[in-house]
Amino acid sequence: MVMSIYYIMVKVKAVVGWAASPFDDVSGAIYREGETFPVGGVELCNLTPHVIVLRVGDPELGDEGMEDIHIPPSGIVARKDTRMIDELPLGDGIPVSFNMDYGIKGVPEPIEGVYYIASSMVASEVKRPDVLSPNTSTGVIRDKNGQVEAVTSLQRWVSV
Repeated sequence: MVMSIYYIMVKVKAVVGWAASPFDDVSGAIYREGETFPVGGVELCNLTPHVIVLRVGDPELGDEGMEDIHIPPSGIVARKDTRMIDELPLGDGIPVSFNMDYGIKGVPEPIEGVYYIASSMVASEVKRPDVLSPNTSTGVIRDKNGQVEAVTSLQRWVSV
């Protein structure tokens, strides 16, 4: 079933059954919470609420050499859990809010052969080799309004 979803989403981009953002390229897909998505010989699990568009191929061939791979949300959303508890003025009334950091929520335990895609904030904090984020620093493709349309790579966060 997963391979047929991959084919439908990448080639046809018009399936139904899963709610997508109005900004996403696809209208939906039948997807179970936590289900992985096969791409390039690995399984990816998108822990964001958005479709991740990964543009791969040979850029030297222009648009004909590139393919957009749409990785749908898995239904699990990983987040940094913070809560504002108070706001106190600094100096002459500059408001400063105090946020409590409750850590990262929603990142599943590692599974052999599965890579999780999370926000950069989440991935940079957990620093696990199986937790990646869209690389919006280099190779990001934006639309005319500056919104991210696609990324050309994923990134892994490590401690130095």
